[in-house]
Amino acid sequence: MKESLYISDRKELSRVLVWVGVIIFWLTFWLPSGIFFGGNPTQLGAYFPELEIILPISVVGILIVLGAKFLRKSLDKNYFARFWHGAKTIGLWLTILLIISFFSRCAPQGGGDFRTSVLFLPIWLAGMLTIPINKELFPENLYKNSLLAIGVLTGFLVMKIDPQLHISRDLLALVAVLGMAFLSDQKTSFRRLRNLKSSSFTKVSDDTREFFAKLAMQIVYLGVIFQSDNLIFQLLALVILFFAGKVFIYRRGRLSPDIFGIIIFAGFFLNRMLEYGIYKINLPVIIPHFWSNFREILLGVGQGQFLPALQAQSDVLLPLSQFQTPNNGFLLTLYEQGILGVLAIFLLFIFSYYLHHKRSKLYILIIFLLWFFSREFMASENGIILFILFLFLNIDWKISRAFRSKEG
Repeated sequence: MKESLYISDRKELSRVLVWVGVIIFWLTFWLPSGIFFGGNPTQLGAYFPELEIILPISVVGILIVLGAKFLRKSLDKNYFARFWHGAKTIGLWLTILLIISFFSRCAPQGGGDFRTSVLFLPIWLAGMLTIPINKELFPENLYKNSLLAIGVLTGFLVMKIDPQLHISRDLLALVAVLGMAFLSDQKTSFRRLRNLKSSSFTKVSDDTREFFAKLAMQIVYLGVIFQSDNLIFQLLALVILFFAGKVFIYRRGRLSPDIFGIIIFAGFFLNRMLEYGIYKINLPVIIPHFWSNFREILLGVGQGQFLPALQAQSDVLLPLSQFQTPNNGFLLTLYEQGILGVLAIFLLFIFSYYLHHKRSKLYILIIFLLWFFSREFMASENGIILFILFLFLNIDWKISRAFRSKEG
């Protein structure tokens, strides 16, 4: 009897700790603060957050969720098999990235620090820790998605209040796009709004509450997306609204666009056009003679070393206005991790695509476009962790076990 009560209490404590960890993670994923690892953010004459390596506070949430899983002893042999399988397969491609990051260094003439690139290894490892707890972090219902929306809104408000924190507007918008993807797959009965009677507001149905909650979250997400002024984010949000309900699981039949969401999108779009006018598209710029030898073409100049390498390859002292990382994840990966780094990223996407077998591949396409046209996944520690989390967030573990059995 006492043992059963002890197990019950431990499970309850574990459940609470899981929620605490999830709350910490989604409320701090945007915060560029944490344990200082190294780097010199002022080495180029001004403060550049890209040159400072930290272990983000959001990692605390990941560790709490992992600890809660161990506390509950829910890590049975199947769970360990899942984690071990992840270490053997998903970890294989991540290991490629870690090796490239470890052996990448800047040009011999200086400008970067090899030891700084190595400090990104724990960041990638922290991203790997999200793989066995992706089910807990996945905003699979309206409650978890509301937590994600609160995190996005909180980050946006803090960014407005204190610009000195250097919170990334585009990172918030990127997560908002994916928040809309999660939200589009959650069923909220729009057709049953007739359950709301004007004479009885105290007896509102669950469907009606879910409808207005989803509407509020769409306003938050779209508001943050349009604040970033990134055309790719906005186009992807529109695609998600048109393919509502088919982002994750492919459902046959005609499209059922989210009409209310499209109306909200149109309102933000018109407001943006009236306020700022026609969009200005910044095309990616390839820097000629960026690399000094074939080794750098193959392995890159080192993760987090683009700006020092940019100054190193210049014959004159560059003005501060020219110290900008590429606004393109593909080019940033190519410059910092070379051709092998780009190939490793492509292998990650291919493997994730395989694990989404029998499911809609639209989600993987959205992640790929966000990586390719935005630098946020590769330009910050929070972005790297979110990249691994989102890429393997909705994988089908049944498929992965089948793959493991074929290997055996």
